[in-house]
Formats: sequence, structure tokens, C-alpha cells
Amino acid sequence: DTELSVAITAVPRKLRVLEPFEVRCRVINHADSARRVYVQVRRDLVGEIVPVGVSGKSLGAVPPQTFRNVDLTFVALSAGSHQLYCVRAVEIDSRVSYNAEAVNLVIHPREA
Repeated sequence: DTELSVAITAVPRKLRVLEPFEVRCRVINHADSARRVYVQVRRDLVGEIVPVGVSGKSLGAVPPQTFRNVDLTFVALSAGSHQLYCVRAVEIDSRVSYNAEAVNLVIHPREA
């Protein structure tokens, strides 16, 4: 059993090189008490898909048995099939981190 889980829940359908896009992440607090949570992009794991602007967002206190959604902005540096596996949630007080499962993204070339 984990106290928190994080997942990438929504990605736009058509992704193009060098065009920013938003990814929706959901953090679920499975614990019986509120948890202070920060969602972070691990810059050491970004690969060809990198965050735009801030690489993390505080969700504040997530009440017990509830979830919060957060949108993060990314941009792809090259076309092709890439994995996005750099998102994690950190429980601020314990500093325990929880990684989101990777998602496969197909990045299309820019239109002429």
C-alpha cells in the first residue's frame, strides 16, 4: 500500500516538435490524513521531452481519500516515439517520492 499515487491522465492527441503541450497529472491521497504534495519533473530524466517554465507545482494539502489534478507544460525537441517518464509526486513532510508510470508519446514533425 502506498499513501500517494501519481499518474499522467491526459495528453493531447496531436503533438508536434517544438510546440508546447499540457499534460494532466492526477495525485491521489490514499492515506487517512491530509498530505502536503509537490509534483515535480525530474530534469535528469527528461530526454527529448522537456518541461516549459516551472518544473514543479505545489498542490498544498491534499485531503484524505481525494485527488488533485495539475497541468504541466512540456515541449518535444525531436519527432518520433518517446517516453514521458519524468513526473513524480513528493510528499513534502516525509520527502518520500512516488513516480508516475511512463507514457508513450508520438511526436510529429512540424508542419511546413
